[in-house]
Amino acid sequence: MWDRLRLQVGLWWGLSLGGYLLLWWQMSLRNSWGLSRGLHSFIPYLGLGIGYVVFVAILYGCYWRLAQLIRYGRWRPSVPLSFGLSVLWAIPTIFVYPFNANDIFRYALRGRIFGIYGANPYTDPPNLFPNDFFLPLAGEWEGATTPYGPVWELVASGIASLIPDSPYYHILLLKLISLVAFWGVGWLIWLGLREKSPEMRLWYTFLWWGNPALLLTFGVDGHNDSLMMLWLVLGWWIWRQGATCHDRWWMWGGLTVMWLGVLTKVIALLALPFFALMSWRVLDQWRQRLIFAAGTAVSWVALAILTFAPFGSINMYIGRLAEEATGGASFSPAALTILSWRAVTGSSIDRVLLGRFFIGSFILVALVLMAWTWWGDRRPERGATDLFFAYTIQAFSFRLWYTTWLFPYVLLDGVNGNQDVAHELRLHISLWFLFFGQIVVFVFSHLWYTFGNQHLWTHAIGVPFVFVGSLLCGWLSWWVDTGRYGTNP
Repeated sequence: MWDRLRLQVGLWWGLSLGGYLLLWWQMSLRNSWGLSRGLHSFIPYLGLGIGYVVFVAILYGCYWRLAQLIRYGRWRPSVPLSFGLSVLWAIPTIFVYPFNANDIFRYALRGRIFGIYGANPYTDPPNLFPNDFFLPLAGEWEGATTPYGPVWELVASGIASLIPDSPYYHILLLKLISLVAFWGVGWLIWLGLREKSPEMRLWYTFLWWGNPALLLTFGVDGHNDSLMMLWLVLGWWIWRQGATCHDRWWMWGGLTVMWLGVLTKVIALLALPFFALMSWRVLDQWRQRLIFAAGTAVSWVALAILTFAPFGSINMYIGRLAEEATGGASFSPAALTILSWRAVTGSSIDRVLLGRFFIGSFILVALVLMAWTWWGDRRPERGATDLFFAYTIQAFSFRLWYTTWLFPYVLLDGVNGNQDVAHELRLHISLWFLFFGQIVVFVFSHLWYTFGNQHLWTHAIGVPFVFVGSLLCGWLSWWVDTGRYGTNP
């Protein structure tokens, strides 16, 4: 039995490692250094694009088989071993060209704006530095200031100052920072799930560390969302210590650390109201609540002032965020609505009116979820998960890394050991959401070229594919997994 088990583990893990090595060989960052490339430029034919979808599906299948072995107690790797396997998978991804997102080149350029040139990334766009190596890689955002918070810009500028004359190693270090934050989140998930059974605790931790969508997002693309989530999950861990023993200082510390996530990427703000509301429920005296609220507000303002101090006023940053939220529409339900309206009526839809509708709907959903948390004693992890998902639906633009925001809170939702139907269903949907987020790139690249650059048809396929497909497949896999069609892995 042991020999057979070792054969299975070796097969699934070895296939995954071979897949990441294949990516390195086919899409080497070194071989494409200095070029602006996407998935279609690496594999320009439809058949190869289908092959890429199959490739990601195989990676995901191997990951799921290993996860199921852990889940059912057939394989019990130690936590250091599970972490080590994740590291070995991730090492090749560091050297892969970021073919699904070129944001990392702008991270480097904006870090150099402050760290090397002494300018301000909140007021000085990249095109003011025409001789910088990274400017040709800035794409259509060469005239846009940074949409990221001061914590991230300080990290980016620190890296730029550390290696000012080594662009290639600059990118490798940014990728490593992203992966270290990713691994840190995994360790916090392990620590936070101590009330679960050993098998479930190992399983949930491996679901994070071994997920191919996360390794592609944080290893290949080097996205800074992992640092944002590290602050959120670290803050959650601190906050929960206080919530468990009704200690307002621990809860205050947790919310303060979570605020660093907002100062990294403002989208982290969506999670905070749920934990703030639950803190008020935990504190049953109004005097304690008011002191807690005042102390939290003071710490948030102080951190904002402190981190923005090197950059001056935040007015430009607020304007940039508004532009980011409403400027342009792509790969989203909003974009599909605009394209469909144009095709049916022959005229352009009122974007201001459409924006108000989507924003109004989102605010309504947020208020309902917060009211549910307050009056329904609903777990804040669940509210944060739902609001992040609601944002991805109503946002004018959808990006594949948006799918990662839900996953930490999905895993932490069952922290008390209870795994109700809603929790299990969310887990399945979020896993499929991550998967579809990776392969939908094929629709918006290869199928877009196949359809003669027709935005409407690609959006008509791609938008339901990622959103409806995730919900449908998530429900179906949950239905199978919960015993309606057998549970034997």
